[in-house]
Amino acid sequence: MPKRPGPNAGPTTREAVLAAARRLFTDRGYDGTSMRDIAAEVGLTTAALYYHFPAKDAILAALAQPHRDEIDALVAWSRAQENHPGLLRETALRWVESAGQDRLDGLRLARAVHPALAGDGALTALTALVDDFADPADPVDRLQVRLLFEAFTCAALAAAPDDDLATIVATARWMVLAMTAG
Repeated sequence: MPKRPGPNAGPTTREAVLAAARRLFTDRGYDGTSMRDIAAEVGLTTAALYYHFPAKDAILAALAQPHRDEIDALVAWSRAQENHPGLLRETALRWVESAGQDRLDGLRLARAVHPALAGDGALTALTALVDDFADPADPVDRLQVRLLFEAFTCAALAAAPDDDLATIVATARWMVLAMTAG
């Protein structure tokens, strides 16, 4: 599906493949989805799909990349700030309040394909924030800081299927405020 010219151009083949793979991986799981399934969903031959992505794990890596990029941007922003007592809360709230539908969809995907995402780099990036804010010798402090940055994830995982993004963000914000009060 080539990109159409003009202001109403449709998705590129790559974007269409990623959208189809996200849906299929979320619905069927990573192991339950084949390259042939993804190709069929997009209307490509399997050979054409391999032209765009050399393997299924490359598709999964491409789907995970925006999440890693978001975390890297948050780490960079946080490190550029003047250190002050409220910086942890401010950084965690920035993370929660910047959550959008893409992050929620990514979490749903991650839940569906969790073992396949092991080692994707997002956990390492999140650990950088934990290292920046937590006492390295205190495992309780490290877990509490990790929970602040996972507030959105926790709220999304606890949400009912019909809970909307605004409800999930409001709940995650409440969690961060409650955990950093006092």
